[in-house]
Amino acid sequence: MKKYLLLCIAFLLILSACGQTKPKAPELPKTEFDLFYEEFQTAVSNQDMDFIEGLVDDDTSTMFGRGPAPFQEHWEYENEHNGRDIWTVLEELTALGGVHFEPGEYYEGAGECFVAPYTFFEENFKPDSYRMCIMKKDSGWKLLFLMTGE
Repeated sequence: MKKYLLLCIAFLLILSACGQTKPKAPELPKTEFDLFYEEFQTAVSNQDMDFIEGLVDDDTSTMFGRGPAPFQEHWEYENEHNGRDIWTVLEELTALGGVHFEPGEYYEGAGECFVAPYTFFEENFKPDSYRMCIMKKDSGWKLLFLMTGE
């Protein structure tokens, strides 16, 4: 009888567990950065140069200097001499991910920013690849730098 009762209890426990599901983790609200970064990734996927150029301002730094003209010159050079087009670089950077910083965390006086790739912060990182920083300014999100390391 005990055996039968234990078997029934075990059967009922198994049966009741089948209909249960784990509760869903609550979805966190998207931050302003999350929304911007989704737009950025879409622009990269669609090769939307207007969007990328909208991120470039007089403070955007490249190896050719600061501002929109040196930015364009840098990427024309990279494409012509090194076979690196801006879309491949941006796709690689977005795939690698990066580090998001609150204001003042990246460096003193810096606004909220995102720096990629995340390996840029590894102790043994050798800057022989690409790196970028997107920073929140009064005028919106702007590209602080998008460079190749030599």
